[in-house]
Amino acid sequence: MYTFLPPTGFEFLDQVTFIPGSTAASIATQPAGKTVAAGSNVTLNVTASGTPPFGYQWYFNGGYISGATGAALALTNVQSGDSGTYYVVVTNAIGLATSSTALLTVTSSIPVFVTQPVSGSAFLGGSMAFSGQATGTSPIYYQWLRNGLPLSGATNLSLTLSNVQHIDTGSYSLLVSNGVGSAVSSNALFIAYTVDDLGATLDNPAVIWSTTDVPWFPQSVTTHDGTSAAQSGVISGSQQSTLQGVVTGPAMVVYWWKVNCDSFWDSLAFSDNGTIQSSIAGVVDWQQATNFIGSRSHVLQWSLYPVHGAIAGGTAWVDQVQIIPITGVAPAITTNPVSSTVSAGNKASFSVSATGTASLLYQWQLNGANLPSETNSE
Repeated sequence: MYTFLPPTGFEFLDQVTFIPGSTAASIATQPAGKTVAAGSNVTLNVTASGTPPFGYQWYFNGGYISGATGAALALTNVQSGDSGTYYVVVTNAIGLATSSTALLTVTSSIPVFVTQPVSGSAFLGGSMAFSGQATGTSPIYYQWLRNGLPLSGATNLSLTLSNVQHIDTGSYSLLVSNGVGSAVSSNALFIAYTVDDLGATLDNPAVIWSTTDVPWFPQSVTTHDGTSAAQSGVISGSQQSTLQGVVTGPAMVVYWWKVNCDSFWDSLAFSDNGTIQSSIAGVVDWQQATNFIGSRSHVLQWSLYPVHGAIAGGTAWVDQVQIIPITGVAPAITTNPVSSTVSAGNKASFSVSATGTASLLYQWQLNGANLPSETNSE
């Protein structure tokens, strides 16, 4: 209170601030009822007003829910037993407020897949693990299938194959069921293979093939020759997937390759004794490439790898690898292409002259990468 006391003259008042007293907790937004299918995730929310800080306690059908002390109540994989009324008591230093009740109704639901099994491969004697996950009315029962037929004893969420053999190759799927209905996952292809299988897949069994890091494997879904091709393994992080063969030169290495990856993060490269000779990146359909190797032994590698050492991903394929020996006189360039400067939109022509035992093969490159179909002397 401010009091004027005449007749002392003028009095002044400035910067008056009103500081209200504390107010009791109240409910600004009530939790809302919901109807959901069994297996769903549900969140109930409340908004309080008044003087903070606030305390919260949720209740279900009048009973205290242990640990439910936030403004939001998260319920996962709800089932029929979760149907009922929910409310929350909000408190602060002055008082408390009780929300209205929110009715949660959980309806019966057939199983619905949230995680599908993923395809894979392994060398003979290795192992392979599949997994899947479904939501719906409990209890849910599981049965793994191979080529559509039940596998004895395979009734868990996951399936592990140990000491795999050729007989284990096939399509795997997961049958899930409950009292309401059933569902079958998508097929996951598994291939058990040997190094000899890689040679047949690449149409060159005479080469000593191997695969390192995340293994390559033979498959018949994506091919150039319509029969089979080698596919890179699934990489992540800083991993790479490498296919390699040991050959003796001099020779021409002719092959078809294809890649589907992020052109900034990943690349498919061909290397000779550890030195990259050519590479492709991005979404590149089948294209033929040719590389020359000199005399002596050579380790040839096709690697899908992260260019920046991280965030690996994508898929690569190689098919129809030919190692064509060079006999007689090795190729030698007698006239090199000449540099030129042209205006944008105009043509630029290059030519080269070479000697050596016929027939000579040519492959023009731009910045170290093969130019598709540019296989003439000019």
